[in-house]
Amino acid sequence: MKLLNPPSRSIHKLDSLDLLCNLLGVKKGQLLYICYKRADEQKYKSFEIPKKNGGLRKIDSPQKGLRVVQQKLAELLTENLEFKPCVQGFIKGRGILQNAILHKKI
Repeated sequence: MKLLNPPSRSIHKLDSLDLLCNLLGVKKGQLLYICYKRADEQKYKSFEIPKKNGGLRKIDSPQKGLRVVQQKLAELLTENLEFKPCVQGFIKGRGILQNAILHKKI
C-alpha cells in the first residue's frame, strides 16, 4: 500500500480531529459520540444468516451513524491509497474472481 499524490481530499497532512471531521463531512461532536459515548452494543446490530452448507453465520452490521462514518472513511482512504495488485478484498473492481485468476496455474 502506498500513499498517492495529494488528491482533492488529501490525508497527507491529517494532523487533527477537526481536519478529519472536515474531510469526512461529519461534526466533531457527532463523531466523538459515535466512537466513545455510544455503548458498544448500540454500535452494531447482530444477527445470523444460514450458511450455504449448513450452520449459521453471525453478522455484526454497523448502525446508521457508525455505518455512514465508515463509508465516508472508506471513500477517503480509497482516494488516497493504492494497494498492491495481490490485494483483492474490499477494493472496488476486485474480488474473488480476480483473486482466483491470480492463483490459477497457467
